[in-house]
Amino acid sequence: MTYEIVERNAWASVFATNFVAFLCFTAIETAPSIRIGWWIYGAGWTVALVMFVACAIRRRSPGAGGAGAFVALVIFGALFYANHA
Repeated sequence: MTYEIVERNAWASVFATNFVAFLCFTAIETAPSIRIGWWIYGAGWTVALVMFVACAIRRRSPGAGGAGAFVALVIFGALFYANHA
């Protein structure tokens, strides 16, 4: 397994965490599921920040996957907050 495969999958996992958080917020809609949704959304930020630091250490550009991951996190975070604040 190469670093590039791990990197691509890690950036893609941010979109999976957004999707699961979305399901917690909209499909289940109980107080515990909303709390779990925020934790899952936070896990997406953790993965994105760890990958950003890993790219900085290796002096590599995060590329389109990294940019897309951060844009998705910001947009989904704003929507989640607007619906549940």
